Amino acid sequence: APAANARVEGPHVVPELLARALVAFGIAPEPAWFVLAAFAFAFAWLPLVRIARDRGWEHGPAFAAASLALAAPVVLVASTTPDARAFRLLGASLACAALVRGIARERTDVAHAHAHANAHENAHEHAHAHEHASAARDASRSVRAAFGRALAWLAASLLHAGNAWTWPAFLAFELLVAERSTRARRLAFVCAAPVVFALVFVALHANVGSAAHVLERALLAGGSGGPGPLLAWTTLWPLALGGAGVGLAAWLVGVARGGWKREPELVLFALVPWTAEALGGALDWELPWLELVPLGVLGLLAL
Repeated sequence: APAANARVEGPHVVPELLARALVAFGIAPEPAWFVLAAFAFAFAWLPLVRIARDRGWEHGPAFAAASLALAAPVVLVASTTPDARAFRLLGASLACAALVRGIARERTDVAHAHAHANAHENAHEHAHAHEHASAARDASRSVRAAFGRALAWLAASLLHAGNAWTWPAFLAFELLVAERSTRARRLAFVCAAPVVFALVFVALHANVGSAAHVLERALLAGGSGGPGPLLAWTTLWPLALGGAGVGLAAWLVGVARGGWKREPELVLFALVPWTAEALGGALDWELPWLELVPLGVLGLLAL
């Protein structure tokens, strides 16, 4: 009986387990989902602010950009709907924050490496031991950071299965990191994350066939789309995203002007889920564009 109670029916593992826990405490299912949606909406603000802070912005602009993005119509709909849609935003914000922090640290490490090399170019004998110790510390930190990013992706995917589409962005980041001595270990973490996700997903469903069917439907947003949904999915986002849509448009302009070369990971983060779900998705199955809100924050800061 305990094992049966631990099983879920839908694709969004963590929200469903939380909803069952609230129901077990005597809360009716619909109010329980309303409470969870409100909490997911509130907690999404924290990683959005973190994204802005990791870009070097002070608290004021960071708070303003995150708040404006969360005022998007599609976000307000998700946060007032008794289902797991708000967890798409929360998971995507956590995943994007992990990527943005990784990009910021990578740039900092590269700058420090160049400065260190210039400072010691005439003192190799005295600096050799220090450089060796520093390299070991940097390698250890790089591996720990990769483990953290893998956990962020796993958490985002368990919060909402649609966030699993962001995995190519995490893979690209680990492949493009300048630190090559730790590449194998970092890639091991990012490749292990979807395996763990699949094992957890199957374990919490009745059988492998059921889990595969549920996950396929979630990843393709129903899988029953057509020309009409495809057109809507790719054209209506400026209205649905509001202020975040303005930011997203600014971010896309920056990408078109060469930003894709500087941060291809974020381009994959945006386009892979968007494209996959637009090709197969139906608007009555999944609320689109929530995963794009974090990138809207980046665009708002660039205005």
